Amino acid sequence: MYFYDLNAKLHHIISDKDGIFASFFSGQDVFNVKNEYQTSKYLEGNTAKINWGNTIGTMRWNHVFNNRLFANTLINYTRYKFFSDFIFEQKDTLRYNLVRAKYSSSIEDLGARIDFDYRPSPEHNIKAGIAATFHTFRPGALTFKAGDAGNPGINMSFTNQVQHSPELGLYAEDDWLISNKLKLNAGVHASAFRSKTKWYSSAQPRLGLRYLLPADIAFKASYAQMVQYIHFLTNNSNTPPTDLWVPSTDRVKLMRSQQVAIGFAKTIMTEK
Repeated sequence: MYFYDLNAKLHHIISDKDGIFASFFSGQDVFNVKNEYQTSKYLEGNTAKINWGNTIGTMRWNHVFNNRLFANTLINYTRYKFFSDFIFEQKDTLRYNLVRAKYSSSIEDLGARIDFDYRPSPEHNIKAGIAATFHTFRPGALTFKAGDAGNPGINMSFTNQVQHSPELGLYAEDDWLISNKLKLNAGVHASAFRSKTKWYSSAQPRLGLRYLLPADIAFKASYAQMVQYIHFLTNNSNTPPTDLWVPSTDRVKLMRSQQVAIGFAKTIMTEK
């Protein structure tokens, strides 16, 4: 067994107003096992190969329009892939038996986005952006073969259809220190996701308040509504990481959540 990680980063300043940032990561875990028993007339053995890993690449362009407005344009690619191959073979002078099962799954994302950051004053920060992501789901492909040299026996393939799903989103956020005591953070995120031939859409508002009370006590309250179009499936009974990502469907709807939080905070100890 072994694993490896590869990292690369690039930062290039084009001008006083433009800079390019690029990064790349690739990592994989590999596990191989082979057991074999052999004599002059008999052979028995089994082989197991399991590997999984991630590949990530990002390129970002930062542009400064003026001392109050700048933008980040980003293109990124990610892929997670899992593969396993199990073989059992048995051979003597009269026969040769083979059982083999292969399984693979992966998810790929290719995305682009642009984010704007506007600061009309040091106490006021407005952000807005738009993004697009193209998802490619390969939830699982299973191949199973069993038989001997004279009789192929079972030879089956179960391949889930590859699905492509675009996702679009845009957002706006206002972070404003209205006074020394009151701070407001308000925003909305709108998105749309296509699964097969159907589009799903949502609007997700967010609101946060902070008000300073006497004795340096801060009262905080927030509300957030969120939507998730991709489902994560995992099996804790299996040792290998056979995790799957699948899109929402008519039978398995998108997930929605609403969160409300209210609390008080106070800093007891401060650095001198």
